[in-house]
Amino acid sequence: EMKVDLKIYDQILRLKVPVNYKWTHPEKGELLRNLVITPPAMINILSKAIVCHDTLAKNVKVSIKAGKDNVSGILKISSESPWKVSSSEAKNVATNVVEIPFTLHKKWAEQDVNFWVYPPNQSSQNKLKLELIIEGKSYTLGFKEISYDHIPTQVTFPEANLSLVKVDVKRISKKIGYIPGAGDDIPLALKEIGYEVVSLTDEQIKLGNLNQFEAIITGVRAYNVNENLSLYKSQLMQYIEKGGNLIVQYNTNSFAGPFKGDIGPYPFKITRERITDENAKVNIEIPEHPVLTKPNLISEEDFTHWVQERSIYQAGEMDAKYTNIFSMADPNSKPSRGSLIIGKYGKGNFFYTGLVFFRQLPAGVPGAYRLLVNMIELDK
Repeated sequence: EMKVDLKIYDQILRLKVPVNYKWTHPEKGELLRNLVITPPAMINILSKAIVCHDTLAKNVKVSIKAGKDNVSGILKISSESPWKVSSSEAKNVATNVVEIPFTLHKKWAEQDVNFWVYPPNQSSQNKLKLELIIEGKSYTLGFKEISYDHIPTQVTFPEANLSLVKVDVKRISKKIGYIPGAGDDIPLALKEIGYEVVSLTDEQIKLGNLNQFEAIITGVRAYNVNENLSLYKSQLMQYIEKGGNLIVQYNTNSFAGPFKGDIGPYPFKITRERITDENAKVNIEIPEHPVLTKPNLISEEDFTHWVQERSIYQAGEMDAKYTNIFSMADPNSKPSRGSLIIGKYGKGNFFYTGLVFFRQLPAGVPGAYRLLVNMIELDK
């Protein structure tokens, strides 16, 4: 906004006038958008966390975006002990501070910068500080633009924060299948801890050659966005019966569009119950259940540092053949037991979970990794 003084006779009125940028689009005609004032350059990161399960170097890529013509400076990367960083893959030169020069000649141009992070031997959670040093000043913001035809263009400048997480997690299996849903970063997160993750097409599911996978996970809302999945129930049940683990993440159910699909080997319903407090107390119903003991021992400590929420669209009215692993509730609410249910079927297991793994894994929450791995590895 710009302040403007308007004088009417002897009266002066101070007005705030919006300042917009106007341009002509070849198809849409004259367009307006809010004026954006940017730093001279910005740092864009691909993920919120670097998650490691061993001590091997992790290659990290960030993008530097110019906010003006002819900008140059240094990308300064700072880690706290026991983490180390390096501009090359040579561990013997790893330190706590690395400086990498950059030069961008045109506004909005981008330059990718690669560096390496070395995790410690022990479990650890820390932060990696990223900053651009330009003409003696420090800049730590990124650039994110949200642009759709039906809303005004929005620009935000998130802090370029990057979490460092060394997860103490044990795994046995190697190859798992993933049925895409509405989009999440879980496949990438599972690859980070050593799994081979294969994205499954409808045709692969239909053919039923699924025994090569120790576990299959469906993406969030997979049954909502892919109506064919309900048609392939027999193939998926045969997969479980022969020893596979099928993990179904949450699907939505609302009055506007009630979910009618048939998912599990035994009846249950998807409710609209959710636990919105990320710090809500989690009660472990069956501490001795293998999903809580092998290969990682799960305790209440694994539910610390969760982000945004606990569980959504939980299971309800479930058959007695299902086992309820947890109960939890928002403050002053009745406890719910539908965040994770497990049904033994043949040699394998069916899981339905409303637990928001799709939020926790990209955020680098160690306990969420450990619990999901135990689900993948159940009875392996």
